[in-house]
Amino acid sequence: MDSTAPTTPCEIRRSRRDDTIPFIKVPAARVGVTGKIEEISRRNRAKGRATLEGLVVDGRYRLNFLIGRGGMSVVYLARCLETGRHVAIKFLRPELVDRSPYRQRFVNEIEAIRRIRHPVIVRMFDLGELEDGQIYLVMEYVRGPSLKRILERGHLPLQQLLPIASAVADGLDAAHAHGVVHRDLKPGNVLVPRLPDAGVAAKIVDFGIARIDGFPKITNTAEVVGTPLYLSPEQALGYSVDHRADVYCFGVMLYEACTGQRMFDGRDPQLLLRKHVRVVPGRMAERRPDLVIPRALDDLVMRCLEKSPGRRPQSMREIAAALQVIASREQYN
Repeated sequence: MDSTAPTTPCEIRRSRRDDTIPFIKVPAARVGVTGKIEEISRRNRAKGRATLEGLVVDGRYRLNFLIGRGGMSVVYLARCLETGRHVAIKFLRPELVDRSPYRQRFVNEIEAIRRIRHPVIVRMFDLGELEDGQIYLVMEYVRGPSLKRILERGHLPLQQLLPIASAVADGLDAAHAHGVVHRDLKPGNVLVPRLPDAGVAAKIVDFGIARIDGFPKITNTAEVVGTPLYLSPEQALGYSVDHRADVYCFGVMLYEACTGQRMFDGRDPQLLLRKHVRVVPGRMAERRPDLVIPRALDDLVMRCLEKSPGRRPQSMREIAAALQVIASREQYN
């Protein structure tokens, strides 16, 4: 990274400490030089294990095993040697370390989490950089499955669905208030704690492609960013988006959670994008007449799924309030 380049509020640099976020420069004496990392990687690959298992980061975090892998990053379960606490450590994939757009997306995720500081947004504890240039982010470890994993078993009953939906709405509202649009909301990016912390029924993760006010854009205007199954029409068309894109994605996710079926299904990404732009889905009660789906909930989800952003609920706070009303009615039915 060019040391003369202008810095963003939380840019990770080797040349100086950044006081906006606690910057952790990994000392060579603690982690070992690049050769040591490569040695561990070779040994683990030979044993069929994840690349960095067993590495001690910053003399404090021992990587136990791989728990997640995506197109841009990998996540390890680790144990803090000072406190005994389990944490999740996300690394930029080694092959992407020197590719500026991916590095910037990783920095964006750090900035998004730093800005929001909300119980529903996964917490950040530490960050730094390995000797081989890999950026890492130390986050809270959420004990529990993703919503995607839960939905593989079928739809969620209302008593389980509504607290999760309300939590996600609250978290997104906080993100939007801080100028952060997630842009990749989907069941796989919502974790459901087995033991809810302070009453929090869900945790939102992965802000890697978030749009952040005041931060440089990392995608071209016409580039489609997100997951085709859960994209808003404006994302599918490559348009610039605001927080109302998250409203649509929230509707798609809620549709799937209520019915146990994806709103649009298929393996052809281009066909899925066209459906989001042109096809109006049937109401949830029509899709699953065997289920009891409150009319108010059906109406709310269909409003979220309007093709025009101006016809959707204009804030997640509005959605959260509507969910509270629905939940209160269901308690007395």
